[in-house]
Amino acid sequence: MTNRHNHHNFIVRRVFAIYATFVPNVFNLFPIVFAFVAPSRQFGRSSFHSQPKLLMSASVDSKVDHVVIAGAGIVGTTTAYFLAMRYDVRVTLVDPTGSIAPAASGKAGGFLAKDWNDNSPTEALTRRSFDLHQQLADELGANTIQYRRLTCAAVSVDPFSSRRPNGKKLSTVEWAQHDDLAQNTVRGMQPLGDESTIAQVHPKRLCEELWKAAKKQVGGNSLRQGSVIGAVHDDESGRLQGAKLGDGSLLECDALLFACGPWTAPSMMQGVKYHSVVIPTSRVLSQCVFFSGCGDPEVYVRPDQTAYCTGFPEAAVVVDEQPGEESIREDKLQTILESVRDASGISGTGDGVLSQEPVLGQACYLPTSIDGIPVMGRIPEQLGCYVAAGHGCWGILLGPATGEAMANLIVNGSSIPNVNMEVFNPTRFATPWNIPTAAAAALIKK
Repeated sequence: MTNRHNHHNFIVRRVFAIYATFVPNVFNLFPIVFAFVAPSRQFGRSSFHSQPKLLMSASVDSKVDHVVIAGAGIVGTTTAYFLAMRYDVRVTLVDPTGSIAPAASGKAGGFLAKDWNDNSPTEALTRRSFDLHQQLADELGANTIQYRRLTCAAVSVDPFSSRRPNGKKLSTVEWAQHDDLAQNTVRGMQPLGDESTIAQVHPKRLCEELWKAAKKQVGGNSLRQGSVIGAVHDDESGRLQGAKLGDGSLLECDALLFACGPWTAPSMMQGVKYHSVVIPTSRVLSQCVFFSGCGDPEVYVRPDQTAYCTGFPEAAVVVDEQPGEESIREDKLQTILESVRDASGISGTGDGVLSQEPVLGQACYLPTSIDGIPVMGRIPEQLGCYVAAGHGCWGILLGPATGEAMANLIVNGSSIPNVNMEVFNPTRFATPWNIPTAAAAALIKK
């Protein structure tokens, strides 16, 4: 398996079990959905150490009226939404850019699959979150956040083959029905899901509408440009007094959530950089395609007559780029574009569905924990402090249920029904977590 991070293995195994009969190189077919929570500039906390066990159902540290959330991506905005809508709790989002979803959560593909995480640690969280996406679409407006149900297919291609494919295999490939997908390139296809299990949403629009609704519900909610560099606790009681910001000020609060993507705890988190291009389509399509062959590009079609195309991840690294300032490699963008056109049999000069020039090229980081499982829960030995990060390729999908779970944990001290939070316990790692980030540490030394 090439160009794939180890934390995706459970997805690979599931797809292999279902589709190995028709695609020899099936290990390249599983979805890379850019569900990133942005890396943060100078986000952080001093440090916390693992303990043998952390009870997720423990009582709350104190009455919660105001929560500070470091990070304005999908985890931060969904948590803010549920804190406001269900508990009337005031929230201050703190983000280095002062904007909503400035990095990965604003540059994701927004692909949602209900059952692709079955038989994995995130199965219950995934199924709950898939249902919540529908509820949020009903509440926020499906058209506003570009939410819709659609289908998905794996398509095996070989642009150099002269063998004609079976016409029946092409009958369910939406693009091939109108000769947009060059039929001589297709070697086979397999459905990966229909409208009952597949959906999509525009991630940035979702984050923006979640925050808009949260502000409407609780008038005191605010978004602040800045950096959380630590938490301040009372020396005697140990209770949280507030979040220490990079400018030296104290932002008083009853709870502090770190939702900072790959920088949440650099000793346990890394970022995998992906590039993507957005291409206008000749008409509205409703079938996402994972190609096998021609570099294995992934194409997420959108209802605004565009297609989000991605692939070719870089190696996992400790992220030193800042949110909204990710460097973009033009050669990567060109590689993705050529791969998509080769896979679909388009030269770039015709009238094919993906023949137009891109309107957007971008890059972002996928945050992943060292064991590939999200980290969600209380920070040991730090009263009132919480963490939620490391959702890997499913960040947008898992965002709503993560926000719901963290809001309930912060306010009530317990998890949500049917979701076992213990599997995401931060204390499962034997080595200490080191927060703040390197950038925050450098700022503290000044």
